[in-house]
Amino acid sequence: MKKVIFIPFDFRNTYHCECLENMLSDYFDETFINNPHDKVPKHFIPKLLKIIGEEIEKYKEWLYLCAIDDLFIGFSVFQIDTPDNPMSKREGWGFIREFYIVPSYRRKGFAKQMCGFVEKKLLEDRPCNIYLTSDPCNGIPFWEAMGYIYSGKVDDKNGNKIYEKYFPV
Repeated sequence: MKKVIFIPFDFRNTYHCECLENMLSDYFDETFINNPHDKVPKHFIPKLLKIIGEEIEKYKEWLYLCAIDDLFIGFSVFQIDTPDNPMSKREGWGFIREFYIVPSYRRKGFAKQMCGFVEKKLLEDRPCNIYLTSDPCNGIPFWEAMGYIYSGKVDDKNGNKIYEKYFPV
């Protein structure tokens, strides 16, 4: 298996922006296949990147690109929930907001490597728990295989199940 590298997203790098815009477009097509009215329009994606960039500078958030052989094959947006961040729901918890691997690179161990990277990065700030919401199409079997457990709760915004993973202190 090829080794994945993780690159912090640079909003000033045109190549990063173009690649992420393409992946986000595909991600939204896949994520909102059953709810097309919730889909983010393609023309809004550059503005969305600007918003994410502002959030990353303001809060404890990260966006990393996943690459092999100089090719971007995925991305993840994650954060530590803090009281000042409007996206936060569980103060002090790690939250994996977005997680995507290009379909042709799935089932090859790359998502598992990215999950391990994201967890390690979140645990550097010492949260003992991480949560996420998972779309029912592709995510649930993956997250369960990574040790995340359904909390019995559903997110009030996207209607997806909330999964949690506890890390011993």
